[in-house]
Amino acid sequence: MIPRNSKVVLLLSSVMVLGLTLLFSFGLYRIASQHRKANELAGPSLGEMTRQTSFQSLRAIQNISRGDVAILEKAVVSQDKTVAVLESLERAGRSLGTEVKITSVERVESLGTPATGGLKVDLDSRGTWSKNFALLRAVESLPYRVIFKEVSLVKEGSSWVLGLSILLPTFN
Repeated sequence: MIPRNSKVVLLLSSVMVLGLTLLFSFGLYRIASQHRKANELAGPSLGEMTRQTSFQSLRAIQNISRGDVAILEKAVVSQDKTVAVLESLERAGRSLGTEVKITSVERVESLGTPATGGLKVDLDSRGTWSKNFALLRAVESLPYRVIFKEVSLVKEGSSWVLGLSILLPTFN
């Protein structure tokens, strides 16, 4: 090859590579600017769509969990349910044929965890062994969480006396 022709070919190839590089760079710049404009236009509506979707998701979760919250509220003894719980204990004892006497009711501030307090109930029941045991099972089956602190079943004469100390947790 002639050295003169190779210089021309080298010069033309360099110009073509430089031209293609400039053309490629211009294309990238144009794409980036169009992307920026699209984000500016879609930004507010995209944020609104995200907010609406989050709001709808939150509403759906609330609707789904409404039943669970109602069940939890029924299972937790609150201050307005205290009298009803005590009456249900006495009523259960009478229906089972025992003499139930609630000896003390006390509000306990903490049951070991920071968010819980409770209601401590001491009761005595007099009747046959089987009726007292049935009362014990009925207390255990209350629709509330029941923590047995102390249980005693003592025979006095011909009848049995059930001494019961329970905690009914309340959540603050």
